[in-house]
Amino acid sequence: MDTVRSACKRGLVLALMAELLLSVAALLLGNGLLGTLLIVRAGQEGFSSGVISVMMSFYFTGFTIGAIVLPRIIVSGGHVRTFAGFAAIASMTALLHAALVAPIAGSWAPHGVSPTSQWRAGKGPPVQ
Repeated sequence: MDTVRSACKRGLVLALMAELLLSVAALLLGNGLLGTLLIVRAGQEGFSSGVISVMMSFYFTGFTIGAIVLPRIIVSGGHVRTFAGFAAIASMTALLHAALVAPIAGSWAPHGVSPTSQWRAGKGPPVQ
């Protein structure tokens, strides 16, 4: 108990809180910038405002589902493994936004319907 009191007197507890708050601020800043980037990029690609709003509302749907499901995953796998797995999924998803330029229905469409799949099929990017 004396070590905690002496640490508080020296201001070390505030330094630990500052590290935590700065890391959370960086996480929220990156998330906000990614959301803004997705909206702007979807607008530049010609998606309708209805499609953009549905795409962006999926974030909150996933957030709600995660709040319900994740406690069971954390209990079964541990918090370190769960964090590592979902951090990998989150970073992969952020990188895939640059590769897949189509709404969810178009990116999973069969027979090369989406512009991205047509480009990969060798038909080339659209000429502007």
